[in-house]
Amino acid sequence: MNANSKIALAALLWMQAIFLGSTFRTWLPVVAATMLASFVVLAKHNNQDAKSDHEQQKPSRLTPSLRWLLVIASFVVILGVSLLWRFGGQSGTEINVLSVAVDSIAHWALFCSLLLWALLPNRGHVAMLGFGMLVLLFGVAGGGASRSMAAQTSISLAACVGFTLAAQIIVGANRGTSGLIFAGDESRDVGARWMGRTVSLITISLILMTTGVVANVTNQVLPDVQQAVQEQLQESLDVVVDRTGIGGTRYVRSGKIGAVHQHITANPTEISLYVKSKYSPGYLRGRVYDLYKKNRWYSTAKLDAPWPANASEYERRMAPVSEGRVKLEFPLARKLKRFPFPQEPENTPTPTTQTHVVVYNNPTKGYVVFTPLATQWIEANSREILIDDHDQIGMGVDVTKPYVAGVSIRPRRDRLSAEQVQQLTLVPPSLETEARRVAAEVIPTDGNVRQKAAAISRYFQSGSDYSLRPPA
Repeated sequence: MNANSKIALAALLWMQAIFLGSTFRTWLPVVAATMLASFVVLAKHNNQDAKSDHEQQKPSRLTPSLRWLLVIASFVVILGVSLLWRFGGQSGTEINVLSVAVDSIAHWALFCSLLLWALLPNRGHVAMLGFGMLVLLFGVAGGGASRSMAAQTSISLAACVGFTLAAQIIVGANRGTSGLIFAGDESRDVGARWMGRTVSLITISLILMTTGVVANVTNQVLPDVQQAVQEQLQESLDVVVDRTGIGGTRYVRSGKIGAVHQHITANPTEISLYVKSKYSPGYLRGRVYDLYKKNRWYSTAKLDAPWPANASEYERRMAPVSEGRVKLEFPLARKLKRFPFPQEPENTPTPTTQTHVVVYNNPTKGYVVFTPLATQWIEANSREILIDDHDQIGMGVDVTKPYVAGVSIRPRRDRLSAEQVQQLTLVPPSLETEARRVAAEVIPTDGNVRQKAAAISRYFQSGSDYSLRPPA
């Protein structure tokens, strides 16, 4: 490696040190380490110049394998010191592990490059190329470059030029051809050498100018292209999901936030379902919720009340027994399945089905399955349904499709077990005192069951307002 190549390699290392020190605000230790490595390299050069050729060819006492083991051990020690140094500087604040890791690896790569330079000042080592790229890449990751297009382009160009020069210097030195760029060959004509350098400078200038023009044009054109692509993509998505039901129990139409808000607030009195039947189906039962939280309704009783441990035993999973038999007005692509409802207690006459009703839900109003009080079976688009202790369908029915309920002449009789009675009459401890006070005021002590039920009904109707209209 000739003198010009050595100076160029030293300049590249110093540029890495300046870039790293300015990025992480570690000027003093980085510059000190680089100066120390520079002094070691200068001392070795002066020592080699003073020695005779016979003295320079004396073999080393250490074998090559042992020398490289020592170098690798030095790399590990440098990594540990870098981690302790950079993590120690963050001890008084909340540590960002990723940021400190980037900081530590960048400094470790620079110090390893300086170590290799000090050990091999005449030819360097190929590993210095990888360490140099680590310094640059992790420095950029740590904020060593502006987010503007021009700054990022300049960093990229500098990385390419620096890597090319360093590769030519180091690899050329190992192959004995380092003079291809920084040659000092006296046999060449002075004019030819100056011509080569002039052409090189002109080429680099043209590359810089072209890169700047490309970056400027890209910075002006790219935002318009991105906006056009985003608008086209948004229109395509809107066409696909415009009238599609989205969500589990919070159905909305369209994928736009504005459309979601408009649909929720547009018509709160919109019909949630309608029923087709030859006869009046009687009472339609559904779920009653009394707590609205996190965009859905809940039953406070099921949230707060300490139900018996075996309360879940009364939630039954029902499998289909056959294909659906009722012909719908508009046939579906997939046949419905028939699910039986729980049977009555033994020694009870089985009620006969009088009629069936077809229920059409509006899925945008949520997941609510309505069935008449005397439902014996249901035909729905499902593989399995879950029926709770109140014979209400908790899940399993696809409400985006119509479902059929078979209704008997009279409701099914229920015989409550001791656990069910406890569950239905259980009052949370936080409400027990107030509930007893209200019950003593409202319920007559000498009345029968019907009179007590009527008193409770009058109490709630007089003190509550039931309406489909939301409060102002």
